[in-house]
Amino acid sequence: MTKYILMLCLVLGGCATSIHQLSTKCKTPPEQLFSQLTIIGLQNGLNVKMNDSKSGILQLESAHKAVLLTNMQEVRSWAIQYDGDTVRCFAKQSLTNYNVFGNPISSAETYYDDKVSRDLGWYWKIRERLEKTCGNVIIFTSTEPN
Repeated sequence: MTKYILMLCLVLGGCATSIHQLSTKCKTPPEQLFSQLTIIGLQNGLNVKMNDSKSGILQLESAHKAVLLTNMQEVRSWAIQYDGDTVRCFAKQSLTNYNVFGNPISSAETYYDDKVSRDLGWYWKIRERLEKTCGNVIIFTSTEPN
């Protein structure tokens, strides 16, 4: 259902979406946290796009997946930043519409928070491991794009 709503948004020229960022305090070393999140990500169809524990950046991303009966491609991703004793991250789904020549013509992004369906294992497994490994509650902040 979400895919169809996003496709409708693309057709109508785009929808404003809230950007949900997760944050938590964490004392687990970045190397250990990133290692655990990478394993969970790989088990849930996400590949490592960037893993730099010294800079505190981990990016996990799915392969491009065609959306049935459309010229759209879906990508799911996590972007995680470890800064001092705080981990900030977001999970999102990106849909890109392509023309007949294979050029992108529009896109839409959906940022996830805990209101998302429990069926999205790629979101929940990373989110739960983050909270468990850091040992602190996840806090959400949401912003609206300009």
